[in-house]
Amino acid sequence: MPETINPFGAPGDPVTRQRPYRCPYCFATFAMAGLRFSCDGGRHQDAGLFASPLGRAHAPCPTCGVEAARPRCGRCHRYLPDRHLETPMLLIALAGPRNSGKTTYLAALFRRLDGVLADECGYAMTAADDYTRAALKETFHIGDGEPLAATRRGGGTHMQIVIRLERTPQPGRRFYARGRAKALTVVLFDAEGEDFDATRHHLDYFSQNELGHLAAADAVLFMVDTAAIPGARSAADGSLDSAATTSAEVVEQVTRFLRGPRRRRDDKIDVDAGLVLTKIDLARVDRGSMLRRPRPPVGYQANDRAAVHQELRARLREWEARQTERIIEHAYRDYQLFGVSALGNDLKRGEWHPERIHPYRVEDPLLWLLAKAGFLEG
Repeated sequence: MPETINPFGAPGDPVTRQRPYRCPYCFATFAMAGLRFSCDGGRHQDAGLFASPLGRAHAPCPTCGVEAARPRCGRCHRYLPDRHLETPMLLIALAGPRNSGKTTYLAALFRRLDGVLADECGYAMTAADDYTRAALKETFHIGDGEPLAATRRGGGTHMQIVIRLERTPQPGRRFYARGRAKALTVVLFDAEGEDFDATRHHLDYFSQNELGHLAAADAVLFMVDTAAIPGARSAADGSLDSAATTSAEVVEQVTRFLRGPRRRRDDKIDVDAGLVLTKIDLARVDRGSMLRRPRPPVGYQANDRAAVHQELRARLREWEARQTERIIEHAYRDYQLFGVSALGNDLKRGEWHPERIHPYRVEDPLLWLLAKAGFLEG
């Protein structure tokens, strides 16, 4: 996307009119003329898919002439979410080996997004499609001691959540200086864990299929179990399990892939990257550590983010794991380090219960990206 484009520009602004649209499902980029339509209600299915003769967000059915107002992507032909053409999109890919805690992390994140953070930041979160609506209710439900569903197995499948965040005008707040709402479509794409445990031969296969979605990502969050860092294991209480894939291996594999399809700027991959250490509560740290302090309840705070980032850099140095950070620092346009815990306790799956779950800083990576997108102050 050209840097001169302001995704939150006024509707009549010429820069905004140049903004390319992206499908939240196949991630294809298209102009308004690339939209496709079908006869609303299926009254004339034999008409097939058709384009708008004037390149608009609606088109008359060539058979009956009735206006079709639900646009589809011209590539994958899926219906676009309501008001998608009016809303910029942020695509976030989660990359990590199986058992790195991605599914549990997402469950905790969505609970925070739809609860405490929504009240704190003054936005509304809605599911953009039926799949997302069902996933938020079923797959990511934590409660009654029920374990979460693991990421699905099988080549070419993935978990893809599409949500809409919208903030409405509230007089007196700097964010609403223009007196109008801001909205953002957020797509979280969870690649299959075993892809990152695969050999180079298998990685090449997935690069042409599932991992191809990474080529369109605005940001990549590398989910790394703290147990995958040998120094962190020895510094912990002995309860951390060993991991098959190290953080450096995950980052190297994805980075090697992204260096191909992504355009570069100053020899940097044009993607924001976050190294997210999960289960950080199990690592032994001092009482005065930033990793023991909850996030200030004021939305995104740059000073707090910088302090956590710097402490994690020191911890990685202490754990002799700076190589992973160096790869990210030299390869990506911008990066941050995060320490999160989806459960806040060393619970076994059979012990999971809402009263025993205390997520720790799971929202930090998303708050950082929302602030960079201009959706949040900071």
